[in-house]
Amino acid sequence: MGDMRRTIAGKLVYTGQEDRQKYRSIVRGKDRLPPAFKGLKRGHILGVECLSSLTQKFMGNGKQTQMTLDRPPVHGSVIASTLDQEEVPIEIASRQVQFLSTPKSNQEIYVSYRPHLEMLVTDFEIETDEWNLTCSWYLGLEEI
Repeated sequence: MGDMRRTIAGKLVYTGQEDRQKYRSIVRGKDRLPPAFKGLKRGHILGVECLSSLTQKFMGNGKQTQMTLDRPPVHGSVIASTLDQEEVPIEIASRQVQFLSTPKSNQEIYVSYRPHLEMLVTDFEIETDEWNLTCSWYLGLEEI
């Protein structure tokens, strides 16, 4: 991870390495019953299928027919499309996206997917409101 710092000239810069950026997630809920957190402790590793999508841009060069996703995708979540929102046919093998037809030179293709992240439990809480018969909870996670 890195920090945001200001230079002497006042310019804001990121001090971390681009290839080492990781995600944090906070999951909150409220219901009548608490979630099944039995045995869950700080430091446990969980596989998380994210709701939010990531998008990567692929610039066609007339020759290259595949790209690698930054994170493993949730099964069935990968979609490729052009700027005009025309779907581009693809096949997926792990993190490899294979375009079924060769993208034209300078053709921009956007590949969106829901990532599957291995995350570490950093914090969690459960609160019970007996009068209103509700249970609220919080789960803090950070990508390994």
